[in-house]
Amino acid sequence: MNRWMLAALTMCALTASAGDNFEPQAAVRVQLLGAQLKAALQGSMAAGGPVAAIDTCQLQAPAIAAGLTESGWSVGRTSERLRNPANKPSPELMALLREYAANSELPARATLLEDGSKLYVSPIKVGPLCLNCHGTELQPEVQRQLSLRYPEDQATGYQAGDFRGLFWVRYQPQ
Repeated sequence: MNRWMLAALTMCALTASAGDNFEPQAAVRVQLLGAQLKAALQGSMAAGGPVAAIDTCQLQAPAIAAGLTESGWSVGRTSERLRNPANKPSPELMALLREYAANSELPARATLLEDGSKLYVSPIKVGPLCLNCHGTELQPEVQRQLSLRYPEDQATGYQAGDFRGLFWVRYQPQ
């Protein structure tokens, strides 16, 4: 059994109430979001290359996050340099993005917010796969598709290992 299957089984055991287990439950959700997104992107790349991967990020990534969202829990990703305006950070996330941008070696962490909700963030680093659509040298068709779909795209020009943004999990007690 690989680690992603184990994480999926762990997810099945998660309860709707965070209680004292917020951080480990949030970490599992982030792990699942990252693993499912990466697997979907790898499949798209193998089937249709970077242009197909654009479809995956645009259509499947929100569905994957929605699948990890349940009573009191919400899951997503954000960045200072947005591609999709729907991923715009809240003020709390913007403050954390700036902290991580200044020190990309900060670990994942949980924070209690003023409204009583809990927020967990984990940094997203640019991997080799990401460079196809977020790198400095994009194929002409990739650039064209990005321009058509995201006219205000700010999410290119990265190199492997760069801080890209944050996966986030928020728990709002009901």
